[in-house]
Amino acid sequence: MTHHPTQNNRGVMHPLSDISQRFVQFAAKAEHPVMDMGCAYGNTVMEALNQGAKKVIACDMEPQHLAALRDSITDPNTLTRLETQSGKFPQEFAFDPGSISAIHISHVLEFLSGADIEAGLRRCFEWLHSGGKLFLITYSIYIKELAHAKFTTEYQKRLAQGLAWPGYFEQYNEYVCLPDDDTDAVNELQLPDALHMFDIPHLTHAMEQAGFTIESADYLDGKSNGAVPETWHDGREYVGIIARKP
Repeated sequence: MTHHPTQNNRGVMHPLSDISQRFVQFAAKAEHPVMDMGCAYGNTVMEALNQGAKKVIACDMEPQHLAALRDSITDPNTLTRLETQSGKFPQEFAFDPGSISAIHISHVLEFLSGADIEAGLRRCFEWLHSGGKLFLITYSIYIKELAHAKFTTEYQKRLAQGLAWPGYFEQYNEYVCLPDDDTDAVNELQLPDALHMFDIPHLTHAMEQAGFTIESADYLDGKSNGAVPETWHDGREYVGIIARKP
């Protein structure tokens, strides 16, 4: 299982999860363009194109990722079905309302504040065609590095305070607890100081507030869905959600 480091201090590009595979299946039959927001080098994009998606819009904040994706495509017919756009989600993207059949967002929300997530979900809802779907996967609060009393105590405190986004930590490393060898591996990724981890209730609530109908929301086993090994813990390492625009 290969995890390709990104060029912008945003961890790695993950192998396709079950959620990503379901996006690819939906994209293959979609009438309108589909989008991969935060696509990195485009492994999910390429799978959707290979499975027959009519048009895939690949979005990422790092132009080098998108250039590598375009350069990897040798078939001119495939290249005509690909559009790339660089920018920071959600502020720097704009698409016509109702123009997108499906949006895939994999390991992007971990790097966003609650306010940016709420704004991004509203924009995704606007961009999607009626009946279109959002396929979302992100790390949960149940990863190995957070399985200790310091984090649990702080998280329960935030829940009691009623915070809308209790998993957003501006100094995330203060709550990480791993053996030294694992910690070194994580630090090599040069992640930002602020990171966001999720539970199902808070994320689905925000999606419903944006207008989405939740079709499925589950904790997924990271080991079998491409999570980095340092996060493997009890089978709940991911939050995977599929939501529909009515």
